[in-house]
Amino acid sequence: MKRILTILLLGALAALGIAAGSRAAWTALILILLLVLLELIWHLRVRRRITLKIEVKSAGRSASASAVFENPCALPLPALRAALTVENTYTGQKRRQKLRLALPAGKTNEISLTAADEYCGKVRISIDSVRLEDLFGLIPVKVPVAESGYFTLLPELFDMTVSYDARESSSFDNELYSPYRRGQDRSEVFQIREYEPGDHLGSIHWKLSEKTDKLMVKEASLPMDKSLILVMDKSAGEPVPLSVGEALAELTVSLGWSLIDAGITYRLIWNDPETDLLEEREIQFEEEFTEAIPSFLTGRIAPGASASDLLVRLNEARKATHVLYLAAQEPEIDDLAFPDALICTLDASRPDYREQYAFLSLI
Repeated sequence: MKRILTILLLGALAALGIAAGSRAAWTALILILLLVLLELIWHLRVRRRITLKIEVKSAGRSASASAVFENPCALPLPALRAALTVENTYTGQKRRQKLRLALPAGKTNEISLTAADEYCGKVRISIDSVRLEDLFGLIPVKVPVAESGYFTLLPELFDMTVSYDARESSSFDNELYSPYRRGQDRSEVFQIREYEPGDHLGSIHWKLSEKTDKLMVKEASLPMDKSLILVMDKSAGEPVPLSVGEALAELTVSLGWSLIDAGITYRLIWNDPETDLLEEREIQFEEEFTEAIPSFLTGRIAPGASASDLLVRLNEARKATHVLYLAAQEPEIDDLAFPDALICTLDASRPDYREQYAFLSLI
């Protein structure tokens, strides 16, 4: 709008100068064009000196963000505009907003950005298309800065209890071993480390010790009678409401925390149906689950291959005795994905999912 008004003003001054021979009109026209030219030269000189930083702070369901522009130059920059984009990578929601601000000479200008979102997910907040404008808005100059930041909005949690007794096996005739604790089964190696006083001489790895000139010992593995897998399946045969996606995230996070609180080690698997990618994490401690949350709250629920289909396609069936399978709608699971496992399915599209899944028994 400013540019259109300026062009109309310049046209009017030129017409007045030509038709009426007004010297004042010509003088005003020349002064405006000269001022625009001087601003253009100045903006071209300083555009690479402007810096931008996005600061994000998030905690659970809330987040705050700000953009900090810095003008290190000796003159102020009265008109800067930029495009702000906020995208929830889990729900696919995106909104854009225009920013307009002035940068004082040698100072910064910090703008608070709207970062809240109705639904959970990993949110990307970015600023690009930064431009300097002259007073009349005629010739914008692009500023070569762009910045982005991420934060994760967590779903609401509810109490879940899982009845599951994972204990050491009484025999060594199985293929399930603890990845975190050593045991007495010398047919499988838990880890190899340097000899320490008190280690049994029978555990020394003589060949490796000879190669390294250090005494190395083999620690035996701990056979388990149970192992647990938690699957978050983000595939859906048809579009699902955003509220169902929220419910799936709520179930996954609530269940994941409840297993950790109960001291249960598990393997977490989730898929991205849009890319046919499968991710997997071993979860024992809070830090490991906290690091995993932003990853499985990225990527939308969409039509595509399910997590169990991907496992079969990759020929990577997981050895487990129990599977907790969470999906955005009633899941159809390929039996080859988890052979010989007891599978407990959780359907996030059920309106009573909190009451239905508050207590789970895995025998």
